[in-house]
Amino acid sequence: MTKKKAIKVFIVLLVILGVLAFLPLPIPRIQTMTGTCLRHGETAEVKLYALELRYLFRDPELRLLGLPGFLPSGNGFRVQIDGGEEERFKLPGGDGPKLSDYPVILEDSQSDPGQFRDFDVYQPTAAGWNGYHIIADAGFDRWVMEQRLSPEPAGEPHLFVLSKDGDTEAVRREMAAVIEVLER
Repeated sequence: MTKKKAIKVFIVLLVILGVLAFLPLPIPRIQTMTGTCLRHGETAEVKLYALELRYLFRDPELRLLGLPGFLPSGNGFRVQIDGGEEERFKLPGGDGPKLSDYPVILEDSQSDPGQFRDFDVYQPTAAGWNGYHIIADAGFDRWVMEQRLSPEPAGEPHLFVLSKDGDTEAVRREMAAVIEVLER
C-alpha cells in the first residue's frame, strides 16, 4: 500500500469514527410494564413509547414519542393504577434527560457501575406536580418507580415494582438494593 492510500484509509477511518461518536444508534422502546405497589398493593400498568439514543462515547438519552397516525398522540409515558384513569407524563427539560448510573446505589457499593439507570417523568397538577423517579435495570426490562408529589401528601407515595413480563418477584430479587435504599 502506498503512502497516499494509507493516508486516505486513515482519513476515512477518522471520519467514520467521528460520525459514530456524534450520531446515536436509535433503539425503539415501545413496551408495557406491569406490576404492583409495595406500599399499597395496587396494580399498575405503564405504557412507554420512547426512543433511546445510544451514543458511542456518551450516556444514552431517552426521548418520549407521540406521533399522530403512528403512535398515540400525547405524551409517551402513561400510568394506569388499579384500572383507573390513564395519566400522561412528560420528561423534564423537553428533549429528555440522559439515562445514567444510579449514584446512591453505587455509593453504597451494592451494585456495579452501569447496572442501573434512572430518569424522571412528571405532570403538572392544579396544586403543584406529580412525578415518578424510575430506576431501571441495564436491559430496561425491570423497574422500580417511586412517586414524588409536590406538595407532599400526608400518606406514603407509591413505590412500584414493574416488569416487562409481569414477573414482580424477579424485580424484587434483582433490584433488592434499589428497593432497600428507597424504603429508607
